Amino acid sequence: WLPLEKTDKKRKIIIGTAAALHVKYKGQKYVIKALAELKKNGMKNFEYQLVGGGDPSLLLREVKKYGLEDQVKIIGQLNHDKVFEWLQTIDIYIQPSLLEGMPRSVIEAMSYGVPCLGAEVGGIPELLNKEMLFKKKNYKQIAEILKSLTRNTMKSEAKRNYTFAKQYEYEKLKKSRQLFYESFILNEVNK
Repeated sequence: WLPLEKTDKKRKIIIGTAAALHVKYKGQKYVIKALAELKKNGMKNFEYQLVGGGDPSLLLREVKKYGLEDQVKIIGQLNHDKVFEWLQTIDIYIQPSLLEGMPRSVIEAMSYGVPCLGAEVGGIPELLNKEMLFKKKNYKQIAEILKSLTRNTMKSEAKRNYTFAKQYEYEKLKKSRQLFYESFILNEVNK
């Protein structure tokens, strides 16, 4: 499925991030730097696709600086339905944010069975296996994780993510919130 074994090193592996392109704390430049690191080591089969609104000029400068024009694609803003279609075309979703809450985009990628990597910030560590986490800004660690992935790892992460994301379905969250509010109101009444 996601072949990273020796015989498959030439297959293009598509990595994606959905986040504002002009917001530095979303951290896309560290994925670009990770690709540059991999390229130095002869691994040029990764393509990074960026979905999101905003001016991409800072990111494009990074792409040009490292000579990655053929490996980084700025897709730009997509409506919600198109984002879901796009998630079905990528091999790995990555959230390289420097700060974050509970990232809906990671949960959505997980719900499509997409293996995910993320920075150890905000709610990301609650969502992903520790092997899929990296320190913020640590592009060398991102490169190492990408290099270490195998077909079996990716398959098990896809299954795990799909199952894990089910707890964030709307109806389950709605019921959980309702129980919380009812409990809170009952406690207030009984004071």
